[in-house]
Amino acid sequence: MSTLSLHDLKGISAFSNKIRVPTGHRLTFEGALKLRNLTTAQLPATGNEEGDVVYNSDTKNLSIWSGTAWSGSQDGSTADGAATSAKQLYDDGIVTSGKSWRYINTPNGGVKRVWCDFDTQDQFGKSGWMLVASYAVDYEWTFGAMTQSTEIGPTASGRQISSNLGDYDATMFRQTIDANVDRNLGASALADWYFYNSSAPRWKEWWAYGPGGADIYSGNNYSPYMYNDGGGTHDRQMLRPFTSAYNLKWGYNTSEQTHMSLCDATIDSQYPPNIPDSSGATANVTAIYWTALTTPGRFFSVYYQRYANGSTTSDGSMGILPTGNFTSNSAAGQDLGQANVHTGYDDGNRGTYIGGSASANMSTYNYNSGSSYGGLYWWVK
Repeated sequence: MSTLSLHDLKGISAFSNKIRVPTGHRLTFEGALKLRNLTTAQLPATGNEEGDVVYNSDTKNLSIWSGTAWSGSQDGSTADGAATSAKQLYDDGIVTSGKSWRYINTPNGGVKRVWCDFDTQDQFGKSGWMLVASYAVDYEWTFGAMTQSTEIGPTASGRQISSNLGDYDATMFRQTIDANVDRNLGASALADWYFYNSSAPRWKEWWAYGPGGADIYSGNNYSPYMYNDGGGTHDRQMLRPFTSAYNLKWGYNTSEQTHMSLCDATIDSQYPPNIPDSSGATANVTAIYWTALTTPGRFFSVYYQRYANGSTTSDGSMGILPTGNFTSNSAAGQDLGQANVHTGYDDGNRGTYIGGSASANMSTYNYNSGSSYGGLYWWVK
């Protein structure tokens, strides 16, 4: 038997610097073999070949490159390897493409399977979206549903809203309209846009600033105020004011839009309705967004909020402004005519408008097409 003593073992450049053990031969180690040691954050996203193996010093396990992702590296492929978010998987280079189920250690539901999108990039070139709601009929999103801790799949069935991610810090709230979200989205979707808030409020804080039924954002009571098409203060219930909106379908940013007008029931007129949750209690009603988004079996809805006189608002609008000059208007949605996308109910009128170009504008109050383009899907990142 011969002995070969050396310090470095290198391949030949003509063969891509690879060393090969031919078929029928075996490389045996009587001493120890030490693999390359890397943390999860150090795992390379490029330059890998399927079957590459390293030792992950974070998980104390082997990580194997499947061709698209590193396994055994808190990649979310198993419950034991649950990740903190899809964004973390993308930012760490663990999963950088595709759409798939991933186990996520959610803040309110523990380890759950979540449908994730690693393909669609935001305006900063990043991805890692988590699905939090789906509605089979786009404009019926406002009806809402009892929230659930069970998984929500890529093809909408009825109305499903997660209670697992209410305390997740969400810089972006994205909405997609299409038949399903297991396909090319963004520019290829029927409609796809998001609201960006640089302060990263918790998901439940996008809807309300506190845990009470009256802790909702109102266009003339919560600063910065919301302005309508004519430049006046818009007294409507709204999402938390945000930094800007971005249309993934058409690839434009609108810094003019910093508000989303939801419905007529504001802090001045809103009265919590007597709609029971699944337990039969009446304390946790539709207006209490914080409870619904953190606790399963609680009613989440915009449409069924009520005025002090007992009537329901019968509203609920979502949308994004077109490109162009809208410096006097800070919002799209309820009782507003300017929109590149609009879906929901507005004063009893219903339907979805999707513009055929970046500058296409609905320019119609109380849009009433009565038609749906498909499902509506909500994501957070």
